[in-house]
Amino acid sequence: MGGLEGPPKPPHARKRPGDAGALLDPVLRRSRTSRLTLPPGAGFTVWPVSRDGLLIGEVAKRSGASRKALRLYEAAGILPAPRRTTAGYRVYTETDLLRLEFIREAKTLGLTLEAIRELIVAASAPGNGGTRTRVLEMLDTRISQTTTQIAALTRLRDELERRRAALARRSPRRGGRGYCTCLHKSK
Repeated sequence: MGGLEGPPKPPHARKRPGDAGALLDPVLRRSRTSRLTLPPGAGFTVWPVSRDGLLIGEVAKRSGASRKALRLYEAAGILPAPRRTTAGYRVYTETDLLRLEFIREAKTLGLTLEAIRELIVAASAPGNGGTRTRVLEMLDTRISQTTTQIAALTRLRDELERRRAALARRSPRRGGRGYCTCLHKSK
């Protein structure tokens, strides 16, 4: 198809054995107007890209973070301020998507936004600023916090079970006091 191949593919778009993307080349066709044509029902997701990056809506969809969260991360210094188009639209990169994946994982582990910002700043420093050591410290702290929470929840469950058993043993009472005594501690 001399001349219609287009620019070289970025590393993330190259074919990999066993990857659904490996099926793209025989299926895709480029018309003379450089429009991408996919066969109906091919099951592909096409993410619109600005000239050289992703707009906030696409990043929100791909990362699972809301647009509001993206702006919050930017304001908090967790996500670098993206380049802007002449119309003022934010333009993100694939690197930003990787950072958002890190943020999502860190939040899943219970790290605060401040702790995440601290790690990102340390990782950006020459020599990684002791990032690994700091991550280990943060994980140790989260393990300790989680252990304390589990102990408190175990005590709560035991108390709930004790109160339920005590209430189940009591005979029903007719009151009219305006409140229920059923949850009073039984001695």
